[in-house]
Amino acid sequence: NMGVILPFVGYYSYRLLAGSSAVLSTRRIWAAAIGAYLGITAAALAVGIELGLQPLLFQQNGHALYSPYPLDVAVPAMLLSHAFGASVVEALITALGFAYIQKHHPALLTTLREVVSGDAVPTGDAQALPLWRIFALAIPLALVLLFIAGLITGGGRLDHLFGADWSQVSWSDVGIMLLIVLGIAVVLLPLTWFVLPARLKRVGTFFMALAIFAPLGLIAPGFAFGEGSPEDVQKAFGYIPQGLRDLNGLWNAPLSGYTINADFFTAPNAPLWHAALGYEISGIIGILLLVLVVSGLMLLIRRLTGRGGGETEVSSKPVQPREEAL
Repeated sequence: NMGVILPFVGYYSYRLLAGSSAVLSTRRIWAAAIGAYLGITAAALAVGIELGLQPLLFQQNGHALYSPYPLDVAVPAMLLSHAFGASVVEALITALGFAYIQKHHPALLTTLREVVSGDAVPTGDAQALPLWRIFALAIPLALVLLFIAGLITGGGRLDHLFGADWSQVSWSDVGIMLLIVLGIAVVLLPLTWFVLPARLKRVGTFFMALAIFAPLGLIAPGFAFGEGSPEDVQKAFGYIPQGLRDLNGLWNAPLSGYTINADFFTAPNAPLWHAALGYEISGIIGILLLVLVVSGLMLLIRRLTGRGGGETEVSSKPVQPREEAL
């Protein structure tokens, strides 16, 4: 799914839409965004079909052995949540990432193609990227699509958007959580912008913002589709599939459940803002670890290839194909 269907559907959709346009053209940004949208949506549909077939193919004592969700639940849950939500975000992030590479590292978009095919790749002239247009279009569109998806999955009831019973939410706890999240954002976002090097300020601050505001997903009652613990599944279906019982606990991540494994964060009756803090800390730790790993790999590659650690200045002129890459 994510390893085969997503990249191949996304890549060939991108190739089809990009055509023979110049590497630095805006058309390629749109092609990358649409390819990302189609790729992750196709992968989500495949997951929904696979999960929905499992209770039909694998049973024990009349119960599902692994996934308990039937096709009429698994397919809409995966397809709608991605087509109207995750896929839109994926397209936006891909477009911004592609535009960033166009501006700062355009050679990355030509060198590999030259090595594989031996053909010169037209680069064209750099075009000003109207970021405000991307956000002005993407954000309202994402909100509208999410609202439509919420109505569809909630049977048209506003109090049951996305199939959740919002009357169970403690809105006072939500208010406290929002104040804490905003306080963390006020402190960490300017700090992130200040400490990062110039070439990483925007992308680094963006990912830090994602980590800070991730706990907003905790507001929704219940558990996420396909991510429930054995206890959650027991409560929802009246039984625990034997396969889930056997495989549960086979792998324990250091920050399992997207939180810190301490009673303060995970106690059953802990306030919502306790879990939110666990989300914040685990997300920030994950970003820092990722930065350290990537930085270490880049440093290792530079040393192995004999390149210096200095910044590579990107010319504003069109990038010419590099003959030495062949």
